[in-house]
Amino acid sequence: MRPIRLTASLMMLMLAAWLTACMTFSNNTPNGTVRLFYQAVADGDTDLALEQVQHPAESTERNKQRAAIEEMQNTMQANQGLAEVQILQGRLSHQGTQAEVQARIIFKNGSTKTEDLRLQTNNNIWKIVL
Repeated sequence: MRPIRLTASLMMLMLAAWLTACMTFSNNTPNGTVRLFYQAVADGDTDLALEQVQHPAESTERNKQRAAIEEMQNTMQANQGLAEVQILQGRLSHQGTQAEVQARIIFKNGSTKTEDLRLQTNNNIWKIVL
């Protein structure tokens, strides 16, 4: 009986890992970058969220970006966390080097917020322009 329990537990662990991998977003598309950004904000991972944002030349601007992300984290916490990010529409421009994405942020308490984001790509890595 023990080997069956171990096998079932191992199968559940493998299924959880597979589902996590499927839910992982990447920054090689505008939509993926937007989803990765908001998930990092929701997880409280300010550094990962900042990696999805185009770096300004000045450190004071970077500090403003960090403060804006922390404010987003507070908003998400006040709304019981992030439930889902829906991409409503996206458009590429400037020969595919810039994008505009409209996203609906759905919070766990049922409230929503619509965001319009601009992105730019460099070497197939998309960054949000704040």
